[in-house]
Amino acid sequence: MATVGFVGTGAIAEAICTGLCTGPAAPSSVVLSPRSAARSARLAAAHDCCTVAADNQAVVDGAEIIFVCVLPAQLDDALSALTFRPEQTLVSLVSTSTLDGLASCSKLPSSQVFKMICLPPVAMHRGTCLLVPKGNSTLKTMCDSLGGTVECDAEESLRALMVTTCLMGPFCESACQPPAACLGPWCRV
Repeated sequence: MATVGFVGTGAIAEAICTGLCTGPAAPSSVVLSPRSAARSARLAAAHDCCTVAADNQAVVDGAEIIFVCVLPAQLDDALSALTFRPEQTLVSLVSTSTLDGLASCSKLPSSQVFKMICLPPVAMHRGTCLLVPKGNSTLKTMCDSLGGTVECDAEESLRALMVTTCLMGPFCESACQPPAACLGPWCRV
């Protein structure tokens, strides 16, 4: 499987990394951002395929598929500071990002730029990933291993489906007592 990198290692990056490393489509290696040092170190200790990079450029240099998991306000600065190779694949989990903006900022061909939305239960292979655009079989295989994939035809479709993800917190709170009974430690309502 491909080598994967994470620029930003917040809760969603941790969930995706955990799900990938424990699933049937495990990457050959995972390069983690040094940001959120404790979380990166925990992931590296838990999964032999994970290493912590010296900086975000080292993440990009060491991976074929780069997941960007930063806050919306950090996205442009994070991407513009990095140099990508044209054959790399960029996957943004930043909800406010656009495919055109990602391609422009990363200088990658638009065919190599994707958006993905998922929730923390992907760590347990119990989440569905929303992905746009369609057509990357490697990403689809990875997303399927996390619990399933809904490939969207256009960003507008992805945005419409994102609304549903906003309802999961209240769902867990009302349907699962205690909340962890449904989704384990990843449910933080």
